[in-house]
Amino acid sequence: MKLGLLTACLPNRSLEQIAAWASENAFEALEVATRVVDALYEGGFDGVLSVEHEDPLWGGTEDKIETGLRVAHRTLRPLLVA
Repeated sequence: MKLGLLTACLPNRSLEQIAAWASENAFEALEVATRVVDALYEGGFDGVLSVEHEDPLWGGTEDKIETGLRVAHRTLRPLLVA
């Protein structure tokens, strides 16, 4: 199975390892984000990091969606190099 960007940037990671990262809940997001961003950086990725905001915990109302995006920003911002 090919995973596009993940396959290219995480060649030393198994599908099971990648799936484990994706299956952790939102409250473990900082640890997961740190591992993903570190692996992407180590793999030479220098593109755009996008947030797909589909977490049911932060959906349903505009306020929850905005809060979820702020959480994502606050979580990912310290991990970025540039």
